[in-house]
Amino acid sequence: FVSGGNGDPSQVLAITGETPGINGSVDTVTVAFHPGTLDQIWDRVYSTPDVCDDGYYTNDMPADIQVDSSKNYIAVTGTTIGGCGPEPADIFTVVYDADDGTPVFEQVYSSAGETDDTAIGVRIIDTSVVVGGTISTPTGTQPVAVAYGLATGNLLWTSAAYAEAGRNVSAKAMERHP
Repeated sequence: FVSGGNGDPSQVLAITGETPGINGSVDTVTVAFHPGTLDQIWDRVYSTPDVCDDGYYTNDMPADIQVDSSKNYIAVTGTTIGGCGPEPADIFTVVYDADDGTPVFEQVYSSAGETDDTAIGVRIIDTSVVVGGTISTPTGTQPVAVAYGLATGNLLWTSAAYAEAGRNVSAKAMERHP
């Protein structure tokens, strides 16, 4: 996934993808390029922490990336599977300082219950990072949006579009109205 650039050398170019992790797991790698020369300035590997310390390693697969309009931040979102044994999927979001790749924040969103949550997109809107995806509920799948503070990573709000019982609605793309 690529963000920025658009053929304009004054823009930040950032790319995210997958890289092999520990014991056959998958991690997310993000690379930023210099706006003028397109030389690589940094790369970072994201792996959801093994919070249970049980030896299960996560598969962290990116879904989307965006550079903010001021070129100060790079946001990446994706789906993480595993971690505490055979856990369901959750949505991870990491925001980097565009200049040096320092993580500004890392968050993992997990809806209620032992259900699968998958990411499809990320947008930086003013001072918020909004992540879109799909959550599983006892009655089906539903689109969800999750917002974090850009500089803090604090959860601002979540909003799920609940459809009628038994109807599955999966998010496939997201965009914001200018």
